[in-house]
Amino acid sequence: MARPIRIEYAGALYHVTSHGNRHEDIFVDDEDRLIWLDVFSQVCSRFKLFLVCRWCYGVGQPAI
Repeated sequence: MARPIRIEYAGALYHVTSHGNRHEDIFVDDEDRLIWLDVFSQVCSRFKLFLVCRWCYGVGQPAI
């Protein structure tokens, strides 16, 4: 079943998460992670997004 359409409005805060298939790592190494962070930074600038917090961790690292 498809996910319902997300309701969007100005000034809203959204929680965004991503993980690999079967919760595998989505980054190959630290260089890969840094490249992704650079691209994400460019996207935030381009679309005027305000990032409140980010957390990039691997499968073996606990999310506290």
